[in-house]
Formats: sequence, C-alpha cells, structure tokens
Amino acid sequence: MQTSPKRSLTVVLKTVERFNINCTYCYIFKQSDSSWKKRPIYITHEAVKQTAKFLKQAVSDLNLGQILIVFHGGEPMMQRQRDFDAMCSEFRTLLEPEVECNFSIQTNAMLMSQSWIKLFQKHRVSVSISLDGTKKNNDKHRVDHQNKGTYDKVIQGIKLLQSEFND
Repeated sequence: MQTSPKRSLTVVLKTVERFNINCTYCYIFKQSDSSWKKRPIYITHEAVKQTAKFLKQAVSDLNLGQILIVFHGGEPMMQRQRDFDAMCSEFRTLLEPEVECNFSIQTNAMLMSQSWIKLFQKHRVSVSISLDGTKKNNDKHRVDHQNKGTYDKVIQGIKLLQSEFND
C-alpha cells in the first residue's frame, strides 16, 4: 500500500508591529488607518504558544512533513533577542518531534549584529534581506525616521552577515 507524500506548509508570522525605517511608500503607517497603534508592538509569548499548538494540529490534520516559519514584521529584529530565542525554542520543542521545522527571517539588516548572527546560527534561521536596488533607488523611498537613506546601513548589515560565512 502506497502512502501519500508528506506535504509542506509555509507560515509568514508577523512578530513585530513596528518598523525601524519610515518608507515613503508604506501602505500601513502612511495611510489614515491607525489601527496598528492599538496592537501590541511585539508578538506575545502566549501568541507564540497558541500558534505552535495550532501548527502542531495542522501537522497531523494535513499530513505535513515540513513547516517553514518566516519571521516578518515590521522589522522582526526589533524584537528582544531573548524573546526571539525563546520563540524559536518554543516552535522547535513543540513541532520537531512531529515535523521538520525550518525558520527564515525577512529583515532590512540594519540591526544586524554578531549576537543576532549567533542566534540565527543556533536556530538555523535563513536570512532574507530587503533592499530596493541601487543606493539612489533605495534611498529615494526607504528612509529612516530622520528622513535619511538606509542603503549604507543595510549594506553594512549584509557585509557583517557575509563575514560570518566567508571565513
């Protein structure tokens, strides 16, 4: 008897409600809807626990063999590192006995540091970095809260990340 192949699921999880930059084209913070101000800035531990339980049930119900959780925001690196560490541990503890659990983060890399890189290595988090092309193109719309371009800080974060993997 042949069993059906295991399936995969990708979950985009918003972990931080705010941004460390102030893009001119932002459809959330630049429009009249200010409902984001009423929501928690960071994902709560309780929300992480409930999400992990929900995903554990989905593994069984949907015959999943793999889950990819993409940490998103806002800027997910604005979250405290100890909370990020605990969140990854919570998902792994609850899900990995049942399913292959992978993590990714979507970031602008401006907050990249050695300690973040160590966390990414510890939890095997792949990193995707947002950049809007050349310095001129990026800095036209992706500005910080002082209206200064962000390109150089993003490139600095990328280089720091690269240095860990080029040794």
